[in-house]
Amino acid sequence: YTAGQYFDVVERVRESVGDVSITADVLVGFPGETESDFQAIFALCERVEFAGMHVFPYSVRPGTSAAHFDGQVPSEAKARRVRALMELGDVHSARFRARSIGEVRPVLWEEARESDGQTAWSGLTDNYIRVVGLSTRPLANEITPALLVAQQEDLVLAEVLR
Repeated sequence: YTAGQYFDVVERVRESVGDVSITADVLVGFPGETESDFQAIFALCERVEFAGMHVFPYSVRPGTSAAHFDGQVPSEAKARRVRALMELGDVHSARFRARSIGEVRPVLWEEARESDGQTAWSGLTDNYIRVVGLSTRPLANEITPALLVAQQEDLVLAEVLR
């Protein structure tokens, strides 16, 4: 499929599931990838605005066909491309989380940590936003509604609702 076809599918999914979290794993620097190819990848990622991206550089694996391909991308170029996409991903991820502030969403609570005499629970919303909320009662493996109140770095602070 083409980048255009991919983008069209993303748009149809977003029309059907409004607050869907669309994420991607992006490999950069595969042998033969030109600067123009990378710019096309970057433009698609910029257009899609993924809620999250895992970006990683291609690395030679002995015994694989790609290890023998012409056009191995220099390490410096791969590192620069990874940084550029990670920065873009951070911006888009923050925007996605910011749009959730003020919403009530179901959260699957996973684990607790004690902090300043309080129990802080960590969990994921139904659209995969990492949240932290305070609760005196155990929440492990429980789904409760939560009001998403503020963004703090890579997570959202939530008020646990009953």
